Amino acid sequence: MRDGTAAEVAFAVADEHQGRGIGRVLCSELEALARAAGIRELHAVVCGANPPAVALMRGGRPSWDGGELELVVGL
Repeated sequence: MRDGTAAEVAFAVADEHQGRGIGRVLCSELEALARAAGIRELHAVVCGANPPAVALMRGGRPSWDGGELELVVGL
């Protein structure tokens, strides 16, 4: 979902396919597409108790909202 030069991203990797690098590839592709579209900032909300999901958005500025973590990543 886009709002000016920022966009919210969301995706899921099925349990049986986690740990294979699929999330990392999805993040890389989303970042490349976002840059090409003029987006400068990505927002993602993840469960704070899910370290692999948090790690996918490395370098993000975290903001806690209950058990959820909003990450903002500049491109």
